[in-house]
Amino acid sequence: MMAALASSGEVILLEKTDSLGKKLALSGNGRGNITNLTPIQGFFDYYHNGKFLKKALFNFSNQDLISFFTQHGLNLKAEEKKVFPATDRAKDIVKLLEKLLLKKGVHIFYNQKVTDILVKDQKIVGVKSKDQEFLSEKVIIATGGASFPHTGSSGDGFFILKKLGHHIIAPRPALVSFKLGEKVSELSGITVSDALISLYASGKKLKTKRGSFLFTNFGISGPAVLNLSCYLPLTFTETTIKIDFFPEYSVEQLKEKLWAHEAKSLKNALPEKLPQKLREWLISFYGLTPDVKVKALAAKTIAKISEALKGTIFTLTGTLPLEAAYVTAGGVDIKEINPATMESKIIKGLYFAGEVIDCHGETGGFNLQMAFSTGVLAGKS
Repeated sequence: MMAALASSGEVILLEKTDSLGKKLALSGNGRGNITNLTPIQGFFDYYHNGKFLKKALFNFSNQDLISFFTQHGLNLKAEEKKVFPATDRAKDIVKLLEKLLLKKGVHIFYNQKVTDILVKDQKIVGVKSKDQEFLSEKVIIATGGASFPHTGSSGDGFFILKKLGHHIIAPRPALVSFKLGEKVSELSGITVSDALISLYASGKKLKTKRGSFLFTNFGISGPAVLNLSCYLPLTFTETTIKIDFFPEYSVEQLKEKLWAHEAKSLKNALPEKLPQKLREWLISFYGLTPDVKVKALAAKTIAKISEALKGTIFTLTGTLPLEAAYVTAGGVDIKEINPATMESKIIKGLYFAGEVIDCHGETGGFNLQMAFSTGVLAGKS
């Protein structure tokens, strides 16, 4: 939609389903978290392949996006840097974009599942849908990823582009919950309000995120976990996560806290920030008895417990499937796209916008900003 609005000349928008913006209407739990108030220079740290997006984000920044919507009558509000419509309805964003498309005179064709991109001598000549052919010298692919397939983004763009010779980085889940090798089902539903979670592959630290998380019957989920999932390696061999349950304390401070309650059982001596069931589980996980008195333990044991609480290691065995993910990782290889125009380096007149590109971001409005910015740049180009 944003690409169509930014394009000039006669514009045709082919929609696979019976209505526009189905996935946009679901974004931000239906509230429409369109962007983030982080200064645009800091945006790149929140994406996989963030540097590739530099031109697009500077060309149409978060402030440009906010101005665009407010100038067209959509009131916005911010919550902890996240920007939403004042109405808390993502559908209002879709309605406004529809209105602007009609005003601009964009021809919208519904229920048009595109089956092929027509190319001659490595140049675009048109698009073929299940019903008809549309001739054009320029085409923007904005088909999204493969998450939320019921909204229409079921990976069609990847299949078509592969046929045209584009290299597709394998689509996989992002902003998704982790499956752990350790049995944590008895902790299901327990939330940790503040932890530091680090992701490792073959001993190398990939990323660390701080925030809340919760245990599930298969592993862990929650904001810190979802954001960490943006940086997952392609395969899960030797992939681990290290959880610091007490980022607010040093190892020495934790030891002092335990010694200060030496008359208590170990499970009651640990800071109460952690629910008791989790405290007991962790102590057993470290090979100790939850009811043992602190004063009965050797100094080196107390040191080991303190160190373990600052870095408990779990084995990452996988994630929930793509259908359960908020975003798709993978897509068109960025090496094959000109970042200054979003045009294909392989086929003249072919452009890309949004999640079909091998870029994705953390929660907080970064993915929608990427979609809008790449859409505007592709449309202008």
